[in-house]
Amino acid sequence: LLFENQLIFLGIKSSESYFSLLHSLINLKLFLVTFITGVIIFFNWSLYLIIFNVFVAERHVFPIEIPVKSDKSKSLSAALGNSESDILKYLAVLDLRLLSQQDEERRKQIFTISHPGGHPHQWKAVADFCISSLKQFVAKLQEYSVVAAAAKEPKMNYNKGISFVLEEQKSFFEPPKESPTFSETVIASLRGWPSVAYFLDELPSIKIRKLFASSQPLIWMIDALGYLVSASYSEDKFGVIQQTLPEIIRLLLDIKMAEEKLPIDLVGFRTHVKDPYGRYDHIHQRVSLKTSVNAALCRIADTFKNDINGIYLPEEYLRYFQRYLNRRNV
Repeated sequence: LLFENQLIFLGIKSSESYFSLLHSLINLKLFLVTFITGVIIFFNWSLYLIIFNVFVAERHVFPIEIPVKSDKSKSLSAALGNSESDILKYLAVLDLRLLSQQDEERRKQIFTISHPGGHPHQWKAVADFCISSLKQFVAKLQEYSVVAAAAKEPKMNYNKGISFVLEEQKSFFEPPKESPTFSETVIASLRGWPSVAYFLDELPSIKIRKLFASSQPLIWMIDALGYLVSASYSEDKFGVIQQTLPEIIRLLLDIKMAEEKLPIDLVGFRTHVKDPYGRYDHIHQRVSLKTSVNAALCRIADTFKNDINGIYLPEEYLRYFQRYLNRRNV
């Protein structure tokens, strides 16, 4: 009786066969409507993403020198320092990369000084942004190399090795930590077992993949600094770059040395593979970063090879930079 009531509720007569019941439950019309609607929604969403990516990737030329009564927020220096819109900053870095190589007139605007005062505001804004961003990147590379070295110690637990190596970097004025909760204590004890820690801890290669996956703007900054520094030899009439030139060379060498200390992680293998799932993007970005640093240092070395004695570099950096001056093992 209950089964018959259910069939009546579904609008199916009890005399119908089980095949008719199954055919009635599987409504082909409803299935086709649902399928077509899903395809249309998927197509519209994919088209929206394509149009959005095209719009975002379109180059925007930012003015460098802004008149006094104009909106200063539209300038290149303001866009680089914008902390509210990552897209705006991304486009500003791309514009900086392209103008540093292709646009001589806009490069000269970066090398200008203010009147009155004689301050290189444009170059200072560009250099401060690039140098600070690259220093943060170098710090992350160095931190990861320390963690990777600690993880390879045979007699040292992974987590203990990290805390042991990084202990010296902690401040004495660090505020006292709160007592861990019961769940945190249980998780910490479980991490002592390697088989359990494998599922609880983040894989060592994940951090470096995340780091290099978002390194494209940093590569553009390295290229921009290399082109601007080399172009300043003939275009910088006021010598605005000379004060920051040693710091830029040291920074590029720091990036080079920090990258060399990282694990190999398939660098040099499958660099030509374009994986639709993005599994090798970090490898491509790491190779691109290494190529950009080498190209920038070679460009600077070729430009200032006759004036290298006038650039103050510590002995360690000078010895390393000599490889680029001689074009050996770069």
